Amino acid sequence: MKTVAKNYELLFGSNIIRNCSLAIEFVGKGINKQVIRFVEGEDGTVLFNCRVTDKAGKTVAVVANSKVQYLAEGFRADITGDGIKVTGGESKDPLLDFVKIGPRKFKLNGQFFLPGYKIIATDEALLINRMMIDHNEFQNCSAAIGLG
Repeated sequence: MKTVAKNYELLFGSNIIRNCSLAIEFVGKGINKQVIRFVEGEDGTVLFNCRVTDKAGKTVAVVANSKVQYLAEGFRADITGDGIKVTGGESKDPLLDFVKIGPRKFKLNGQFFLPGYKIIATDEALLINRMMIDHNEFQNCSAAIGLG
């Protein structure tokens, strides 16, 4: 079983997340979704896991262990040695733009939809609905951003 990675750095929008078990966690009555998470691979590498949904909550892409495992019709995944970009649907902007910068350092932008929440991460800021979170550092926490 893979364990949650803690020793990594994520540039999420304009924010830095260091050594947190989860980047975003959505909780509520009967709900516990780990939208974005990193796990330790058997060889010690940090692996990226993410579920990408559209505005209606339909899953359009699943990334597991840093590989695209599922991609809905009408969407495209551009995969390079260091990144994954998911585009398509109604959005002109990428729904997911993930880049591995170093062995334990990553950059993540995109659009993430949860019931009642629209999260947009760009190089300039992280928007959660109308709240802007920019140029913050989250360190040594169980979840950098908890919603619900």
